[in-house]
Amino acid sequence: MLLALAATPGMLPAQARVQRERGLDLVAVTSRTEQWLAGGSLWRRVSPRTRLGGLLAGGVAGGKAALRAELAGHFLLNPNTASGWSLYGGGGLAFSRGNARGEHILVVVGIESRAGATRGWVLEAGLAGGVRLGFGWRWRGP
Repeated sequence: MLLALAATPGMLPAQARVQRERGLDLVAVTSRTEQWLAGGSLWRRVSPRTRLGGLLAGGVAGGKAALRAELAGHFLLNPNTASGWSLYGGGGLAFSRGNARGEHILVVVGIESRAGATRGWVLEAGLAGGVRLGFGWRWRGP
């Protein structure tokens, strides 16, 4: 056990500092039917540079009610920065219900402020059934 702890000292501080993330998100998807959505996200850091989680959002698509769920993984390039911004990329699956129905592959690139701090903003661009733009705020903690 002590040998395992000694072999991974760089991972322990980051994992202890940030393990869970909660967010409020605004998402727009342009395709045949535009989607305008707001919702929440939950994430878990499974390693210092990797997080898994998802988004659940509701809104309108083509003037009718819409629901969107996304399950994704992100790779963070600079996960411990307490100031400035950090770049990340990821992918997963998106599921839309309502006027814009479908299942889609999700590919996203984003920047976030203060990835190693307790809170910060997130700005994303990607593809998932059309061009996807997102903005949000995340709270991070153990």
